[in-house]
Amino acid sequence: MKKSIIGLASIVIAAASYSLLPSRPDAAPSPADAGYNRVELKMFDPGKANGRFVIEFLDGNDWRGIADLPTGQFPRLDSVELVPIDGTTVRAVRVRRLGGGSAQIDLFAVPGCQLSPAGVDEPAKAAAKLRSADHDVLPIADSIVFAAECRELSTIQLQGRIEPKKIGKTPFVFPTANIGRSWRDGGEYFRYQLGSNTTRPSIDGTVAEWQDQDPFFVDYYPSGSGHPNGRTYGWLANDGEYLYGAIDFTPDNTMDGDKDYAALHVRLPNRTLKTFQVSMPDTTYGKPGFAPTAQAPYQHKTYEFKVPLAELGLDSAVESIDVAFTAYGTACITGASEPHVAYDPIGRQYMAAVQWIQSPCGETDIVGLLFDETGAPTSTTFPISTAPGYQNGPRIAYSSATQRFLVVWTDQRNGDSDIYGQIVNSDGSLFATTEAVNVVISADSGANGQWDPDVTYLPSVNRFQVVWTDNR
Repeated sequence: MKKSIIGLASIVIAAASYSLLPSRPDAAPSPADAGYNRVELKMFDPGKANGRFVIEFLDGNDWRGIADLPTGQFPRLDSVELVPIDGTTVRAVRVRRLGGGSAQIDLFAVPGCQLSPAGVDEPAKAAAKLRSADHDVLPIADSIVFAAECRELSTIQLQGRIEPKKIGKTPFVFPTANIGRSWRDGGEYFRYQLGSNTTRPSIDGTVAEWQDQDPFFVDYYPSGSGHPNGRTYGWLANDGEYLYGAIDFTPDNTMDGDKDYAALHVRLPNRTLKTFQVSMPDTTYGKPGFAPTAQAPYQHKTYEFKVPLAELGLDSAVESIDVAFTAYGTACITGASEPHVAYDPIGRQYMAAVQWIQSPCGETDIVGLLFDETGAPTSTTFPISTAPGYQNGPRIAYSSATQRFLVVWTDQRNGDSDIYGQIVNSDGSLFATTEAVNVVISADSGANGQWDPDVTYLPSVNRFQVVWTDNR
C-alpha cells in the first residue's frame, strides 16, 4: 500500500537586510463589518459568434433572406422586426445554419404564422420543442424548412446556439472537488456501503426505476458550454453479482453520438482504481438514454451501469468501496472555483487566488484578483499560472516584510501531480518568473504524486512554509 506523507518546504523570500515593516492592525475587517460586495470574474466572451442562423422565406421559386443572426454556443433570444412584405403569400420559411459545429434551436416563433416542420422525424414533437425556450432543443444539421400559413410576417423570434468546431473535453466530475485533479493523486470519493441498497434494476438507460429512491448523491457545477445549468443525480445499488449505478445528467440536453459518455470509477481498498465507461458505442457496462425525467422535463442524457462484482475482485470481508463519476456530452464545465484569500495590512487590500477555466471547457489555470476592504476590485484578473495541463487548489499567504504574496497549488503540467508556486507583488505583478514557468516546490518524475498544498508565513524567520500530501 502506498504511504501518504506530509511534505514540508520553507521558501526564503527576502535577503537578510529586509526588516519587518511597522504594520497597521493585522486583523482584516470582516465582510460583515465592511458589507458584502459581489465580485464578478469574466471568464470569456459569451457573445462570441461561432456561426450564423439565416432565416429565409420562399418567394416564388427563390429563397429570400429576412434575417442573419450571428450565434454563439450560449443560447440567446433574437427578436427581429421585419419590414412588412406587401402582396406576398408566405408558404414556407427556412432556417439555415452557416458555420460552426453542432447547432440546436430552442425557440422559433413567427407571430401570425402557423409553422409545421418538414422533413424531420415526428414533426409534431419537433414543433412542440420550438414553442418555448425550455431547454428542450431541436438539433439543426444544415437547415430546417417549415411549411407556413401566414396572415402577416412582421416579427421573428429565434433562440438557439451554435457550438465551435473545436469543443472542450473537460468532463463534469463528481464529487466536484475533483475538478482539475488526477483520479490517482488525491482524488475525493463517495463511500458506498455494500448491501445498503439491493435494488436490481433492468438496465435500459433510463432512471425511471431509481426515481422513487433518495439519490446516492446530488451535485451541481455550472456548465461552460451553453448547455443548461442543472444538478446531476446519482444512485448506487448491488446484489451478490453486480454493482448497479445510474446517472441523471440534466445539464446535457443534446444528443452527440459517440462524443457522450459517463464513467463510474471505483477505488478498491488497495487503492487500485477501476473505471467503467458507458457510451452509445460502448455498452459493456451499461446503457445510455435520452429522455425527460422527474428531475428535468426536457430531453437529456441518462446512464445506467451494471458492473460484475467479480471484476472488482473484492474480498468477502470488504464492506464498502469508494466511488466517483464523470460525465461528458459536449456539456462541459467552466467557472471560477476554490478561491483562497490573503490580507495585506500594509496596502489595506486583499488578494484572491482562484482556480479558473480561461475558455469554455478548457483546462484550469490559476489567476489572481486584488480588491479593497469593501470588496471592490482594484485590478482586473491577472494570470498566475497558465502552464499546460491542470492547475488547481490554490492557497495563498502574505509576507508583511516584503509586501508580497506566495500562491501555491497542485500542478499537472508534467503529467502527474506536483506542487508549484509563484510569488506575487502587491500590485499583482509576478516576481522573478512568468505565469508559464512559475517555481517548482516539489516534483517527482515517477508515478507518485503530491497534492493539496497549504502555505503560511513565519514572520520570525521571514519565510513561507508550505505543506502538502505526498505519495512517494
